[in-house]
Amino acid sequence: MATLPGVDGARARGWRRSTWALGLLATLLPTAAGCGGARPAGTASVAREGDAPASEASPAARCAPDQAEVEGGCFSAAGTVWWFATDLPVGGHREFEIELLPGGRARVGDPVDTTPNNDAWTQEGAELVITMNDRYVTYRATVTSTAQLRGRGLNVRGLKWDFVMRRTR
Repeated sequence: MATLPGVDGARARGWRRSTWALGLLATLLPTAAGCGGARPAGTASVAREGDAPASEASPAARCAPDQAEVEGGCFSAAGTVWWFATDLPVGGHREFEIELLPGGRARVGDPVDTTPNNDAWTQEGAELVITMNDRYVTYRATVTSTAQLRGRGLNVRGLKWDFVMRRTR
């Protein structure tokens, strides 16, 4: 058995056991957590005593890719209406209504938006992205509540600012 330089035999054996255990743990964790990790060929997921039945899986396991796990359930922004407020670095305070239509279109009540027919939104998990004014500005928020969203705006000139959206419907 080879030894590690400067490490006595007992510590080296402990180090090898720890390394082996970490390798085993890294192999098992993705499948045990239901994260879609690779499972070694020919193996199956085995329920252990105390595991929740599949019907009681966490909301994240039930949520579609375009939904966020929030407040104990799955949330899709499709069909919601929000009151949007921000203080722009140039242009001052702005408030207006945004409706996130099914299919990714957005109906934006911003009177300064010169191209309202191409406003859009997407949701991938907890990330919500809204583009306005022919993609001149992009708003990104992380869904942490079904009632309010906070995030950052970024325009094509590189200016950044914060915004808040409060759900009205």
